[in-house]
Amino acid sequence: MVVAGCSANPSPPPVEENPPQTSAETTTAPPRSAREEPVRTSLSIGIDPLRNGFNPHLAQDSTAFVDSLADLVLPSAFVAGKMNAALLVSAEPIETPGPQVAQTVRYILNPEAQWSDGTPVSGNDFVYLWQSMRDTPGVRGEAAYRAIADVRTTGGGKTVEVDFHQPVAQWHELFSHLLPAHVMQGTGFAEGLRETIPASAGRYMVRSVDRARGTVELSRNDRFWGQNPAVTELLVFRPVRGTTEGTDQLRSHQLSYLDITPAETSEQAFSLVPESRLRQVTTGRELALTLSVTSPVLSDAALRETLAGLIDAPALARLAAGRSADVTVPERAAAEPDEGALA
Repeated sequence: MVVAGCSANPSPPPVEENPPQTSAETTTAPPRSAREEPVRTSLSIGIDPLRNGFNPHLAQDSTAFVDSLADLVLPSAFVAGKMNAALLVSAEPIETPGPQVAQTVRYILNPEAQWSDGTPVSGNDFVYLWQSMRDTPGVRGEAAYRAIADVRTTGGGKTVEVDFHQPVAQWHELFSHLLPAHVMQGTGFAEGLRETIPASAGRYMVRSVDRARGTVELSRNDRFWGQNPAVTELLVFRPVRGTTEGTDQLRSHQLSYLDITPAETSEQAFSLVPESRLRQVTTGRELALTLSVTSPVLSDAALRETLAGLIDAPALARLAAGRSADVTVPERAAAEPDEGALA
């Protein structure tokens, strides 16, 4: 490219004899680099297309992205088996208040813990999650919550004592991804996170959700009180609808990385992208078919067995996963026992 420029050629300006003496202050502008705003750091991540809402406790919303989003935005009592020191000062079993209680666990919350709107994280959030998990159908991991007899709060809501009517060895798995009760109580557990997560107590908060484009933007939560705040200011999650689209966007640096469900040739295709690194993670998700015994059509055990025998489980698994590699199909379950034998 050649750039050419031109300018006028006027006669020299007149010279003024004995110009008046004036005094003036001279100011020097700071260098441009010193006046510029700091560059905002951001990452773009490819994900599977959005499906339903963002409630990590509902089976209908459960996806790898929703779980990852909850880890970034919502607080948990324990993370990877270790107490979350940002949320809790302590968490331990204590003496039960009476013989009718099998086990009691006391949680003492960090007094600085707060939601992104300034509301303190409190025992009310524990009570709300317990009651919602106990009373809402279609939730994940509800068994341990059903073992809770009562949740008591003291100390301005910063001390939480949980009573169990039966011993629960995995009590440290409870109260993961606490929800903002002060917001959710007005919208409902099943619908409150349908479009967004309205308040955060994690390192990031939801900045925007664009359903038309399928994008979710997270910004750094400036109210986060923990020792390790977010370093990257903005995370942008974009839908990737195929291996070809994903490799093209990685190669052109439109995406920093992807976290998606692999297709048949995903691993091979992504490995060909220069300087790429791949890691496969096996999740606990499975596809199951449940036949309703209360249905007027399937109330007969023999009919249910016949219908189950017509299902091609391997083909169904391949169609659901979108691939034939790394798809595990368990052996078919034994036939249901005769109902008369149970009478």
